[in-house]
Amino acid sequence: TSGWTDIIQVAAGWYHTVGLKADGRVVAEGFNGFGQLGVGGWTDIIQVAAGYGHTVGLKADGTVEAVGNNDYGQCNLVSWALGISMPDGSQRWNLNSNLIMEKNGAQSGFVEFGIAEGLEHIWLSDQAAQTDVTFPAGDYWIIHLVTEDWEGACQAQIGESDGTTFNPFNAVPVFGIINGDIITFTINTGGTIPQGNYLALKIFTADGSRIITEGKSFLKSPATDPCYPLPELSTGILLGLGLAGLGAYLALRRRKSARGLV
Repeated sequence: TSGWTDIIQVAAGWYHTVGLKADGRVVAEGFNGFGQLGVGGWTDIIQVAAGYGHTVGLKADGTVEAVGNNDYGQCNLVSWALGISMPDGSQRWNLNSNLIMEKNGAQSGFVEFGIAEGLEHIWLSDQAAQTDVTFPAGDYWIIHLVTEDWEGACQAQIGESDGTTFNPFNAVPVFGIINGDIITFTINTGGTIPQGNYLALKIFTADGSRIITEGKSFLKSPATDPCYPLPELSTGILLGLGLAGLGAYLALRRRKSARGLV
């Protein structure tokens, strides 16, 4: 295989293999459905490991690189060298039969939703963006569909909508991976949802199928989710607002003091 020279260590995942080169770079081959082969830019690596759908590299300075499936936060390793814990910002949006994605919605029941042959359906989040919300590119979304008598392949896109027009983040749809009655998509994408618009998921099939909704099928955002629909303000902004508020309060106190009111 091209690039597989001067290898000093190898690691094997479920369907992918990783090799550590003598110069600290990493090569990988195999299944890339979760982006677990995205090691081309790694440098100064001294050890590698491979999991079911993710790849990890230990750097010479003690920090850690990780790519691939992050469904359980297994790639959230940026803070290890600092000895702090960083929360996984991903959120789960459950698909229901009314074409709504409910944030942490119901996960009980068994409702079949038919996707007619040659048609597309768009699910909207149950909450509109409270301000412009930007999802950074470079991290992976997970689309998990539980199906009933699946008959063919389907495509999916993530984007935003005003309720009428769908605007995809990724220009080219991705195909799902069929595994029994489960279809899993991984989409590496990012984009901005304007204030008042909705996070949206479009699914298209050329063959017709039924998916099981009400919590069985869902969309999961990346760990870099900025806390849609209302992004969390940065510490700097919060500190600035706090200082501004304190300044206004002190100014008011001074005015009252000057007039003998306090």
